Amino acid sequence: MKHNQITLLPIFVVCSITLLNIGKIYAADAIPENSQLSRNGHSWVCDKGYWKNIKTKSCDKVNVPENVYLAYDGASWVCDKGYIRNNRKESCDKIHLPENGLLSSDGHSWYCEKGYQENMKERRCDKTVE
Repeated sequence: MKHNQITLLPIFVVCSITLLNIGKIYAADAIPENSQLSRNGHSWVCDKGYWKNIKTKSCDKVNVPENVYLAYDGASWVCDKGYIRNNRKESCDKIHLPENGLLSSDGHSWYCEKGYQENMKERRCDKTVE
């Protein structure tokens, strides 16, 4: 290595680290309420229970209706078991089980017990003919 290259190397390293830190400081100053700096330090992510509003560059609270829980991502919600999502009303409606109907294992639909078949048009369980 030439003498000039050796003396410039520490300056290059210091400048690179300084620029990275300036980027992190800038990102930290620009983060909105209810958010935190991302892992890379150059952007932000919303706290759990908030979603990233790109238009307003803010974190808006997730509106959580009754009979729901926050999804794993923390920015959306899922209906409790025994309820089904109603997107028009942004809510969860109770699943009404027909006679001889059982709640499915995922808790968001139903099926008929053995000896009965689903009549989805009438939302009932009809006895199967043997």
